Amino acid sequence: MGCSNRWGEQTEPGFRWSFTLALAAWAVTRPAEIPFALRMIDPGAFETCAIADINRDGHPDIVSGENWYEGPKWIKHPFWSIEYYRNATEDLTDLAPEVNGDGYLDVISSASDRSRMWWNENPGARGGASKEHLIEADTGLSFRSKACRPEGLSIPPAFSCVAT
Repeated sequence: MGCSNRWGEQTEPGFRWSFTLALAAWAVTRPAEIPFALRMIDPGAFETCAIADINRDGHPDIVSGENWYEGPKWIKHPFWSIEYYRNATEDLTDLAPEVNGDGYLDVISSASDRSRMWWNENPGARGGASKEHLIEADTGLSFRSKACRPEGLSIPPAFSCVAT
């Protein structure tokens, strides 16, 4: 006696058993879960991070708060200085597009407490601290789903922001 598949076609019982055995064999032989280990890289109170290749070495780096962490060993490098205001940090959101055309990823940030949005210019091969460029102030900016391009910046449309 045959079986029907979801389209009403007749199938042989052998097919169903073959499929079941193949699925069971895959479940038994599949690789173990991807191993990982938790590692604290900074006990700071920053609310956001961005993953980007800051130094163009081919490894993902982490930008969080005042620092960037060079992957894969997560070596801490200062990037800019962030103020604490009303018991909170001045860094609400970070995105890492290439803004100024020098080939290095920069960081666009926003802060709700001080109502501003700015971008930090990646110092590139020269190293050191980044240079801050104000995009907009006193507007309560945060990143949302509506696309925008601040005046004078070559931000791809995939990166978006809107005044709230």
